[in-house]
Formats: sequence, structure tokens, C-alpha cells
Amino acid sequence: ATNASYGNEPVVADRTGVRLLGDLYPHSNSSSPNNFTQSGNKVFFTANAYNSYRGQWQSSIYRVKLDGSDNVTLDNTTTAIWYPSNLQNISLSSEADNVSRLLFTSGYDQNGNWSGNKIYVTDGDNTTTELNNVPYTVASQSHRLDNTIYFTQNSEIWQLPLSTVRLLQPGQSNDNGTVVDNATWTGNPSRIASVGASGN
Repeated sequence: ATNASYGNEPVVADRTGVRLLGDLYPHSNSSSPNNFTQSGNKVFFTANAYNSYRGQWQSSIYRVKLDGSDNVTLDNTTTAIWYPSNLQNISLSSEADNVSRLLFTSGYDQNGNWSGNKIYVTDGDNTTTELNNVPYTVASQSHRLDNTIYFTQNSEIWQLPLSTVRLLQPGQSNDNGTVVDNATWTGNPSRIASVGASGN
């Protein structure tokens, strides 16, 4: 929401009224929050704000826990990826409500340098993993159905079972995400959509 004092900043509304979540870009400047996506017990969004660890202004992912505390936190303050986009919830339907896993893309690293389009997954608690063996189009040209993401690649429909995507800890090998080429299509498939009942 926007007002003259705070600019365009995130707010929360409930039966008690409307209140400011945070003036992420102080005073009348705007952080322009966007891409609100719920995963588990957190809501993630992108915004332009100051990273005190880096001493820089940057577009990063922020999160709010759905516990009524209204605390807005910069996701991965020390390693925040710049200019994130294509936010998608990839938590599994079988996982507990407090488990958050978010897939997103960016062409920049944590220092704001161009690094080429890449895909990342984060839990919102300071763990972010690059999915270096998953095509970029899994985020930009895709649709989730149950616990699988379907996407187009090389004029074909491919799938990424979300059960194969995991957050890596230091020292673990990055064999993350098992992509399956499941259907050849000669007509350049696009606009993937689910048909019928589904939980997602």
C-alpha cells in the first residue's frame, strides 16, 4: 500500500485494521514489494531495501512468518541473491505446515554481479541452494501439478518431481533436482495448465 509518509511499503490487514509491516525503504521512498508467495508458515516477497550486512541497496527476497508477529526479515542477509523473480512455492503436500521451500530465479549473485540466469531454492531460514542441473525454464515457463513442476524445454514437455529437490548443507554434492523428459512435442508446447481436480 502507498501513503505520503512511507511510500509503497508492505502492510497487513485483518479484522483489527491495517498496519505497516515495515518501512523497508525509509521515509517517503518506496521499496515496491511484489511477488507475494506463501510457502509453509511464511510469506515471501521481493522488495528494494537496504542490506546492512552488505552496506548496499538491493532488490532481495523478504519473508514474514504467519505467527502474528509481523516481523519482516531479509532472507539470507549475508548471501542474499540480487534481483530475484519467478517465486514459486515448492513445499510438498506431505510436509508439515511449518516447512517452507521457495524456488526462484536470478541472473545476479550475492554481490550484485551478473552471473547468468540461475535457479535457487531457499527455506527462508538462511539456507539457499543453486539448482545447477535444472533448466532455467523450469521457473519461467512452468506449471505445478501436485508435487511435480511441468515445463517446456527444447520443444518438449519435461517434469521436475519436487521430491528430488533438496536444500544442501556445506560439503554435500550438488546433484539437486531430477529432471525427466517425459513427452516429445513437435508443436513447440506452451501455456501449460492443469486440467481436473488437484490439491495445488
